[in-house]
Amino acid sequence: MSSSLYEPLHPTEFRLLRLLPRRREKDTRKAGGEKGAAKTKRGRGGNKGRKWRAREGKKVKSAENSELISLKPKTFPISKCPSYQALPYCWGPPEPKQNIRVNKTRQLDIWPELHKALQVFRDLDAIRHPQWIWIDQICINQEDEDGKGVQIGMKGDIYREAELVTIWAGDGDSKMEESLEKTREFAFAIARCPPMRTQGFVVLGMYSRHLKDCEALFQRQWFTRIWTLQEVLLARSARLVCGRSIKSWDELATVYLRCPEECQSSIGVARRASLGYGALKPFGMISALHSRNWLSR
Repeated sequence: MSSSLYEPLHPTEFRLLRLLPRRREKDTRKAGGEKGAAKTKRGRGGNKGRKWRAREGKKVKSAENSELISLKPKTFPISKCPSYQALPYCWGPPEPKQNIRVNKTRQLDIWPELHKALQVFRDLDAIRHPQWIWIDQICINQEDEDGKGVQIGMKGDIYREAELVTIWAGDGDSKMEESLEKTREFAFAIARCPPMRTQGFVVLGMYSRHLKDCEALFQRQWFTRIWTLQEVLLARSARLVCGRSIKSWDELATVYLRCPEECQSSIGVARRASLGYGALKPFGMISALHSRNWLSR
């Protein structure tokens, strides 16, 4: 990572990034603006001021996906910054490095897992907002040890001040994405279930396959990191992205914490291990979720 990309920061400043759209999208916006202006001149109106939005869930062709990720960084005082989202993820293996563009002309090598996350962020309109993003691997100058130490010391404030924390959990296949979409349905069903063993197991049985898929998700590396507690606990609001599926943390917590006692042993592995720490650490993700009082909202 070239240090020439980074200007020195004041101890109260940090960097944010804006993920720029594809050139194809820019052309679409420009064309849409010209058409809207033409219609307005002819007295038809309608399109003026309308926000262009990408089609969520649209498959991305490999040729389009090869277009370089382009970022625009900017420095802000943490006390006077725009709305932004923090993007926690597991760094994963460092190779093969992926190239991105910064400030239109500079190029930067990043690790492959972050590159996957940025590709999804660029292509799913639903997770583009807030538009400013904080990503540790890029926003912190990894070659400046002194500055890096200061920025790491600010991470608590950075997560606390973020409007949203968007967790990148990695790629997801169609089965896992389908199961994540079922979590809301399961949460409502289990919440309405009377506290009876038979009823609880009936509901659990209906969703057992989806719970197994979710269990596999919660066994991913992000849920084993010590930083995970800080990233979730300090968040004003959190959501998880797996592949092209987006879920609020509230719904995921509801599935595992509202499950009746008689069902807990059936998904005990998921509750004890998959949601983090559990018996392996002095405090676990479940107690962290309880302390946030998400379920009482």
